[in-house]
Amino acid sequence: MAETMFKHDGVGLAAPQVGHSVRLAVLRENPEDIHCRTVIEIINPLVKVLKPVERKTFPESCLSIPGLVGEVPRPQSVLLEYLNRKGEQCNMRLDGFPAIVVQHEVDHLDGILFLDRMPDMKKISYVEEYEQFHAGD
Repeated sequence: MAETMFKHDGVGLAAPQVGHSVRLAVLRENPEDIHCRTVIEIINPLVKVLKPVERKTFPESCLSIPGLVGEVPRPQSVLLEYLNRKGEQCNMRLDGFPAIVVQHEVDHLDGILFLDRMPDMKKISYVEEYEQFHAGD
């Protein structure tokens, strides 16, 4: 799964995206560095929102829906509880972009796509258009 994510310059990938019905996802350890090749494997993850009123709208795209981007409001601080590959219970606080990434991937495990989270479908566009009109935002 990690190799598939790297091949497509993704920051996370959930098992259902590659045809496996298990609650497993891989995330780049540092999603803000597209060259980061260290991954976190999360099994049976649970996301707990820490500050529900602090939401930020962020452009999201997805390997399952190539070429599209949409603005999705999400909480900015979460606690991630999961099992690692050894079956050990782990906890991690995530803020900002890493929090968005983990919410996006856990949504996949629940059958939810970023499109389902968009409050305004008029704000979906092709990646190229989004980059052209929102460069520098």
